[in-house]
Amino acid sequence: MNAYTQQFHANDFPGYQTADTCIPDDERFWWYRDVPFVDIDAKLDLSQDVIYLSQNHHRHFTEMDSQINRRMQAEKENRLWYYTPHGHGWEQCISVGGSDIESRTILADTQKPDMTFTPNAHRGVLQNTVTQMESLGIVLKRLMIAALLPGGWVQPHIDPKETGVPDLAHFWIPINQSSPGLKIWPYGYLAAEVGHIYLFNNQRWTHSVVNRDQHVRYVALGLIDTQHTSRGFLDMAIRSAQIQWL
Repeated sequence: MNAYTQQFHANDFPGYQTADTCIPDDERFWWYRDVPFVDIDAKLDLSQDVIYLSQNHHRHFTEMDSQINRRMQAEKENRLWYYTPHGHGWEQCISVGGSDIESRTILADTQKPDMTFTPNAHRGVLQNTVTQMESLGIVLKRLMIAALLPGGWVQPHIDPKETGVPDLAHFWIPINQSSPGLKIWPYGYLAAEVGHIYLFNNQRWTHSVVNRDQHVRYVALGLIDTQHTSRGFLDMAIRSAQIQWL
């Protein structure tokens, strides 16, 4: 186990046990379930996107007004990512789409308010980030931007399992510098760094999010098309996982 992971476990994840099996060095890696995340230093330059989002926040983001309906639906589906008295959760979300990307947006004031797929929503938002990810060989299947307001909190939850979706296909990208806020339950908080891509097994590991800062916390969430993403990026992800967890 390398120094990065030793410090992480010692401070925050004392209950994590390293898997006995080796991390696969081929396409099976995407289905590897025994690590909660893989930190990839992709050296993304997000400075332009941070400025854009801060200047156009009200243009692109829509506050949710249907918290009661969302909570009822979430409880029905045994999901706990809705609004709580501790603060607003992911109330404000926009989608980033392209011709080949499934886009997600949140519908407010409906009887079933939830995320739904929409075509080509907000195509220009975070185009700089999309271009950089594509240059790494990543093929995006889904991309969403979420804003968590100061004091916002999302309860511990596990995302619903999607049939046929590899465990490490989901990713999480911090867009602006923020205090550690992603907690992988019940172990500890991940001090995520801007410019990094985190492959995150959100379908197995319980997680929660909090914004302790005085500024809006922006993150990009999405899904990688693992069948068409390059071998070069796969190798980068495998090397990162082996360094961090073996």
